[in-house]
Amino acid sequence: MQIIEAKNLFHSNRFYNAAITARKNYYCFEHKHNGFHEIILVIEGEIIQQINNKKIRLGSGTIFFVNEKDTHSLAMKSGKFVNIAFPCAVIPQLANLLQIRPVVLLTAIKDPRIIPDLNIFHSLENAALELFRKQRENESGILFFKFLLDILMSCCYGTRVNNQMPEKPLMPSWLENIILEFSAADESKFSLKEIYSRYDLTAPHIARSFKKFTGLSPSSWLNRLRVERAELLLQQTNFSVTAVALRLGFNNVNYFIELFKAQNGRTPGQYRRHYRKTAAV
Repeated sequence: MQIIEAKNLFHSNRFYNAAITARKNYYCFEHKHNGFHEIILVIEGEIIQQINNKKIRLGSGTIFFVNEKDTHSLAMKSGKFVNIAFPCAVIPQLANLLQIRPVVLLTAIKDPRIIPDLNIFHSLENAALELFRKQRENESGILFFKFLLDILMSCCYGTRVNNQMPEKPLMPSWLENIILEFSAADESKFSLKEIYSRYDLTAPHIARSFKKFTGLSPSSWLNRLRVERAELLLQQTNFSVTAVALRLGFNNVNYFIELFKAQNGRTPGQYRRHYRKTAAV
């Protein structure tokens, strides 16, 4: 299975990139970080996180840290989370200020933590949202280092998340496996035939389950996954739009463009230009 290597672009005067995700049926396929760490705060709902082949269910009030060398994927039926990515060089800088070894900081936030005090978590949530709003401003660096220190202190007193999945998942295990496996799969696996061949279940039963738990038919879900993979290919490669479409199993490039625009509001070419212009700011 091919693992996409994610690269985060940081402006020379910016210490971090922040984003807010609040949508239904969100899937982020497996990828490996290159040169940056990431902190994710689960504000609402629940996330199924698969990190280094370990599956964990994370509810609201949870903070988890993704290391530079980790590979992970995310699945969220509905909810909201904030993720803040920052260059690896930040950890040694902060460790130097605190006069401790960098490994001490990395160990403190190695495992996902539930913050038992809701007031503390809401304070961290508000700080993360403030970072998102002010990430292009000059004083954002100071706000970020304060936020990182607060995260470290909170994680030291937080409760570690049990790595075992609950006995009663939100959706059938076979469907959960399909979602996670296909979200992380190589593009060559993106086909309905591949989905239907995995389990000894009838096509109508699979279709009903998809609709019930994701709100989408299998074909619509697969197309959404293809478009999300297309977004990353447009961001990280110089493949032509036609090459991206064919790589993702679209034989009709015009149909791919229409589908992409319906989901993103822009054509693939417009999306790539907008992304690169924004990343270069």
